[in-house]
Amino acid sequence: MTTSHRFAPLLLWLQEPTTQIALGLIVGALVGDWRGALDADTASALVAGALPLLLRSQPQETPDQAQQRAALLQLLVQAAPATMAALHRDGPSKLPLK
Repeated sequence: MTTSHRFAPLLLWLQEPTTQIALGLIVGALVGDWRGALDADTASALVAGALPLLLRSQPQETPDQAQQRAALLQLLVQAAPATMAALHRDGPSKLPLK
């Protein structure tokens, strides 16, 4: 399989408007929390609200894949507040972005 064929599903997913909106919300929430423009609760709500847009169902999805997707979504929604709280608690100095 060539590289272009291997990344074709990812590129198609990135071109979806819902994916772009969700990524914009997530990046905006992270940067807003990191810079102090948003509190941790607001940033967590934005991230948790954007996650379903990233994990939309596929037309050819099997019931097992749908169940796995739902479980992953639940884990991500539960992890978002803890991640935002840790960022708020530890501050941007702990982020590996320097």
